[in-house]
Amino acid sequence: MHAGPFATRIRACKRTSRGGPDDADAVRFVEETTFAGPDGRMNLTLLFRADDGFADRLLGLLEQLSHTGFGAGVSSGWGQFDLPEDPRPADELDEPPAGVNGVIALSTFQPSPDDPATGDWDAFVKEPRVGPEGGLGGEAGRKRPVVLFRPPQGLFCAGAATAHHGQSDTDA
Repeated sequence: MHAGPFATRIRACKRTSRGGPDDADAVRFVEETTFAGPDGRMNLTLLFRADDGFADRLLGLLEQLSHTGFGAGVSSGWGQFDLPEDPRPADELDEPPAGVNGVIALSTFQPSPDDPATGDWDAFVKEPRVGPEGGLGGEAGRKRPVVLFRPPQGLFCAGAATAHHGQSDTDA
């Protein structure tokens, strides 16, 4: 891990696209943190679980995302990545290791009603960005607010941990 130069971050209100509630906080400088591999390149391994038949579609979506990038700095050219030429199934992830009774999530995720609730976590409601009259599609096109957990979270399971936590928004 490498802490790099400072980068400018701008916080904007979702309704007005202007500075945040405290305009003094609207522009701030943060230290960039990157992951550098042994070869000096920045590497990050992505492991995912997908239903049969969906893995190819997900890889296609990741391929598209690799060209545009992701994250807070995508508009200034950050967040692009390369995919390996030979992605492989990670069969070792089909079942959690024996004796595991908790899960740590390092990213924001939408909890499922069946997920454990005991642990150290913080939830928030993500409001959709909408314009006048509910955005481009009017009220019919309005997205619903989503409850998410902030990273990181540590959740303790009543029994053994399951192979999957969280849920997908299937009617998006």
